[in-house]
Amino acid sequence: MATIRHVAERARVSVATVSNVITGKKKVRPETTERVNEAIRELNYSQSSAARDLAVGRSRIVGFVISDIQNPFFPEIIKGFQDQALAHQMDTVVMNTNYDPHRTLTFVNRLLALRVPGVALMTSEIEPSVTTSLLENKVCAVFLDHGHAGPLTSNIVIDYAQGIEEAVSHLRALGHGKIAFIGGPAHLASAQMRKRAFLQLVPDSAQQKVLDSDFTVKGGYFACSKLLCRKPPTAIIAANDLMAIGAAHCAY
Repeated sequence: MATIRHVAERARVSVATVSNVITGKKKVRPETTERVNEAIRELNYSQSSAARDLAVGRSRIVGFVISDIQNPFFPEIIKGFQDQALAHQMDTVVMNTNYDPHRTLTFVNRLLALRVPGVALMTSEIEPSVTTSLLENKVCAVFLDHGHAGPLTSNIVIDYAQGIEEAVSHLRALGHGKIAFIGGPAHLASAQMRKRAFLQLVPDSAQQKVLDSDFTVKGGYFACSKLLCRKPPTAIIAANDLMAIGAAHCAY
């Protein structure tokens, strides 16, 4: 099996020069780069990913942290993320927090130990220490409705108000006047934003028409059963897809 030393001998350069061509860490003259690449092709040389990662100081793995792997909202996003990662010759590690901020911190620390260059955090609860760790390690991060954009960070903002408004308008157009809302856990900022948007659009909603639950099928089922025990609404808006599935199972 060919080694990096064999490539260096064939290209008549040093081992360090071959390493620089492979990693792109330092600039190498075009004619030298061509000789090295030709030697690599002739010898069918393949550097191990672990050795390459050690040389450049970063792995070719990116982390994708989500809050609930059972949520049908995520598969399409994961697919798109992995497609883009593969297009850039990167691998993806997907981690599920189950809405636990301590898990988020644990997963981020594990990803940092893997020397990842970037992490996407599609989860609701992120402790300040998570952001601090990423910035201190100069790891690029993409957040979902969390914090502000910066040199190494991006923030995807979801317009919850528009989504709720479209749902309310659709139901009113169908003739519904008694619209109830099943929201998520009260301690989550994303749940608060969705609930607040609904109350602004339906200010006359009595307390019995708005219930907090958790972002699961069971949460939607339980909340819907409580709503139907009172003066039943004619329509229900759920804060996410899983809750809507649970509410539908309960109602029908």
